[in-house]
Amino acid sequence: MIKEDALQALLKESLKNSPADETELVGYVNSTSLTRFAKSLIHQNVREDNSNVFARVAVGKRIGVASTNRLTTEAITAAMESATAMAKESPEQPDFPGLPKAEKAPEVAAFSNATANMTPDERADAVGKAAAVATAAGVAVSGAYRIGKLSMAVANTSGTEQHY
Repeated sequence: MIKEDALQALLKESLKNSPADETELVGYVNSTSLTRFAKSLIHQNVREDNSNVFARVAVGKRIGVASTNRLTTEAITAAMESATAMAKESPEQPDFPGLPKAEKAPEVAAFSNATANMTPDERADAVGKAAAVATAAGVAVSGAYRIGKLSMAVANTSGTEQHY
């Protein structure tokens, strides 16, 4: 996972390269781990890491959008350039009010390090406990135990900067 402030810093730095009149970058990095089980037996443990940055640009009242899954200034700049080229070929949006300016959102304490960083063995223990309860009741359980963590940031040329 990218460090907490690094995603926001990357978006802010990349905005400097925007060729459009207005630009908004929305980025996220997430990591998901999954333990699947059927008939009370674990049969799969997987982990997936993803990232993406969406660039929405305005050239006058023409809008373009592009994205990249590479977290580099160069890749984000290329996405902004692609979005700008699309905007120039798009019809005007007469009702487009411009990109929003938002005050800093309040901090929310909704992240659990212990949950987000559970190991496959810890997930297996949790599934084992559920399976033991089910077995005692004479049934088998099937399902998935999923955990994840997400870092998301928004920055635009109107001054909006948000991260969670």
